[in-house]
Amino acid sequence: MSGMRALALGLGVLLGLAAPVWAQPPAGEAQASFGEAIDVRVVNVEAVVMGRDGRRVQGLGQRDFRLLVDGKPVAIDYFSEVDDGAVREPEAAAPAEGAERSLGLGPVATSYLVFIDDFFGVERRRNEVIRSLAETVARLGPNDRMAIVAYDGRQLDTLAEWTGSAEVLRGALAQAEKRRAFGLDRVLEARRHFETEAFAKNAARLAEAEDETQSPWLNLRQVWYAELLVNQLKREVTGITATLRAFAAPEGR
Repeated sequence: MSGMRALALGLGVLLGLAAPVWAQPPAGEAQASFGEAIDVRVVNVEAVVMGRDGRRVQGLGQRDFRLLVDGKPVAIDYFSEVDDGAVREPEAAAPAEGAERSLGLGPVATSYLVFIDDFFGVERRRNEVIRSLAETVARLGPNDRMAIVAYDGRQLDTLAEWTGSAEVLRGALAQAEKRRAFGLDRVLEARRHFETEAFAKNAARLAEAEDETQSPWLNLRQVWYAELLVNQLKREVTGITATLRAFAAPEGR
């Protein structure tokens, strides 16, 4: 089994300067949270071991490695040495106790799931990554495949189903470059928010009124912007998890 190598300005702020309103969490109320859970049965960890001479070290086994997760050792359930794109047959069988379980002999196929974020992505930067990716598709192995999905914050668009065709993948990536990106909208939202906060701060200073931006509690503008960000992140997480679930079981390993 292989792994899938795969962020309104209003002028009404003056109305709140004389009597600022603070948004305080109700007593005893827990903060809301959100998230998604996806079952992961196997996580692939690839390692390339090089000697002092710069050459790859071959013939290593499971007992030559130690895997730590959050600083704690975890068992390695499967181990295979890959040489030139294929699983290499061990020279000797492992003992029965704690025996190594291999993924089986033969070519190693990898499935690459590409998620293109048009919602937070800025077009120029996004396209730089897309063009770089397009240059690498020719390096896919004979059994490797790739699927490409784009998300604009509203809907998922499948640009390429699982395929190993470099021509099809380059066409899908070229299509992805032409899609509208909404990242600058997110930048503008943030800029407007901070400009509004700065305007409120200066207006309070000129009116010799209380500066609500210095309160330990969020004001209404800050609450609005925080809720906007949370809702946007929820949409992004939903898009990512929907993509993972839809492409979670590619053929082969």
